[in-house]
Amino acid sequence: TGGQWNTHCYVDSLRLTMTDISGDSVAPNPDPMTWTQQPVQSASTSVVMVASLATDPAFVEYLFTNTVNGAVSGWQDSRLWLDTGLTDGVTYTYRVKARDKSVSQNETAWSAPVNVAVDEDRLFYSSFEWPIVTSAQSGTDPEGWADVSPAGTRAGLGYLPTSNPSYSNYDGDQAVWLNVYNTTPELDTTTAVLDAPLEGFTQYTLTFDAASETTSYTIYADLYADTNLLMTAWVQPNNSKNFALYQGSNTWTSPGSSPFNGETLKIKLRVTGGAWNQESYVDNLLLTKTGTGGDSTAPTPDPMSWVQLPTPAVNASVFMMATNATDPSLVEYLFTNTVNGNVSGWQDERIWIDTGLTDGVSYTYRVKARDKSAGQNETGWSSAESATADDTIVLYESFEDLVVSGRTSTMSPGWFGSDTRTGLWNEDSVTMTTPSGEQCMYVWNSRYVQSTGGLLSDVLTAGTTYTLTFDAASELGNGNIDYDVELLAGSTILASANGGPMGTSNMGDYSDTIVFTPGSSHPNLGDTLAIKLRYITGDWHWVMGYDNVKLKAQPDETAPSPNPVGFAMAPFGINGTTIVMASSNATDATGPVEYLLTNATSGVTSGWSTNTFWSNTGLTAGNSYDYQVRARDFVGNETAWSAVSSATAEKENDPPTPDPMTFAVAPVSVNPTTVAMTATTATDVWNNPTEYYFVNTTNGNNSGWISGTTWTNSGLT
Repeated sequence: TGGQWNTHCYVDSLRLTMTDISGDSVAPNPDPMTWTQQPVQSASTSVVMVASLATDPAFVEYLFTNTVNGAVSGWQDSRLWLDTGLTDGVTYTYRVKARDKSVSQNETAWSAPVNVAVDEDRLFYSSFEWPIVTSAQSGTDPEGWADVSPAGTRAGLGYLPTSNPSYSNYDGDQAVWLNVYNTTPELDTTTAVLDAPLEGFTQYTLTFDAASETTSYTIYADLYADTNLLMTAWVQPNNSKNFALYQGSNTWTSPGSSPFNGETLKIKLRVTGGAWNQESYVDNLLLTKTGTGGDSTAPTPDPMSWVQLPTPAVNASVFMMATNATDPSLVEYLFTNTVNGNVSGWQDERIWIDTGLTDGVSYTYRVKARDKSAGQNETGWSSAESATADDTIVLYESFEDLVVSGRTSTMSPGWFGSDTRTGLWNEDSVTMTTPSGEQCMYVWNSRYVQSTGGLLSDVLTAGTTYTLTFDAASELGNGNIDYDVELLAGSTILASANGGPMGTSNMGDYSDTIVFTPGSSHPNLGDTLAIKLRYITGDWHWVMGYDNVKLKAQPDETAPSPNPVGFAMAPFGINGTTIVMASSNATDATGPVEYLLTNATSGVTSGWSTNTFWSNTGLTAGNSYDYQVRARDFVGNETAWSAVSSATAEKENDPPTPDPMTFAVAPVSVNPTTVAMTATTATDVWNNPTEYYFVNTTNGNNSGWISGTTWTNSGLT
């Protein structure tokens, strides 16, 4: 079978021999008999066992016995026996022996007895010893399992004594192997090996041992009720072939009212990530249950406490995080706002964000926990803590989502890293602490992390003051590391803060602030904002962390100064249809100031303009009109209206200048009968052109009103 298509193989020297074994008097080997897998409870009322492989020229059969209730397997070729119908709480004892198939049927001595105490809460166990295979990656499914890998056979039983490189600390001789080959390999239990229903008020615990020949595989065991995922246990073996070093484990408690109660439980094994076409192994898969009806103890701590006190967050919300409460029956949390009555409802998450709050109002919060037992035992309320809602906060991040352990390459939602040597960092690493929750974001030498538009979508707006605050620390306070934080609009750095070196591992010890206000002509107005957290310089053996990152955007809400603005030139009529006026100059930090002058009597306005002067035309001669003025800045903040100033539409009464009039050239005789003269050129702001009137006060001669500045008086004596 197999091989290249349409090629040939040859067979020669084929023999069949026979040996008379009627005189065989030797029992199979080993003698006494031993176990490959000692008896172990495999389901709530059954025990499974596998005898060692016995050898004999006359072939071998096996006999298993339960010495407590007298059950026997009968002589059988199979090395496996499943003893079923057992009673909870009873300890059963098992032995096995073998005999050959000669005429004499030579028997081994009994194996050493093995005791098994049956516990009906042990729902499933397998170390994958059946069927027996001979290769480290066979295509044979474990008994009662189905390979449902999308790409075909990418999972099966493996005989580990022949594996290369060698594996250690596995149970029996076999384990399940799974291979990432283009798609995720998957193995599912069937009802042949797991036929238990989901029960209410019951805690389920799923554990398994794992090993892998690569560093980046994640191995999962999912627990389902029919098609509904209940929980996932997972582990990442770090290129370790030692099953004792890596165990996946998780616990889940079903509520009494779960819609999935009664549905059949199922376990799925799968692997993701890692190098292509590499093997990972699973052994000692165990599912147990514990009824929670008798639990009368509340979770710990009691009363409840805070990991992160209520903190103002985005859009006038408040963020808070409870201490991780523990209880054998698992835990859920209830948060309450004692000011407006908001409650979270009982939830599995330790984080609550209270939304829909009023800017500037202080709210007070408490939290308590209860277990998921039938008694639903509650802790006392935590201390009451307050926070004031702030609608200027556009980003708040304490990096609590997703939950990790130690220092990882897992990225918080809404952020991306320059490479995989950035990610979430938990206090359980014991290399840093933070007063803002339990996690921070770490950055390694010359790397950075940056927010995305999915987290921060605000755009740069003129006149808005942006204030960015953050905490920083280095791993164990080592490395002489310098930090650098940048506020960006698009790809443009608006402002930055840098400093160090940091000699602390406590995020609460080192904080910094960036403040930036763009003007009305900034070239990046309208570009999306972003925050970049960088590691500038330091010892590459150590990393640094950032936490408690907050960006506030305070819009310009201040009107120009002075407020109210007044008139630099009060309104006055220059003729019967026109009144003129001019506003005082106003100043503002946000770009140019505009003015609105209005005829409060008629409702006519100048329209908003940077021009302070207005000429109001089309008026009725002799009528009095009221005027006011106001100013506004680039973003629309307006001053109050000025006081009313009144004027009448009539010819203005101010004479030209100079007043009194003067001569530019005094009268002078130019001949016996003529005198010439020139007036000073007169000016008038509102009524042009100016006219001139010359008079001879001796004889009464005059020029009449003329436009010229020169008059010649002739016909004199």
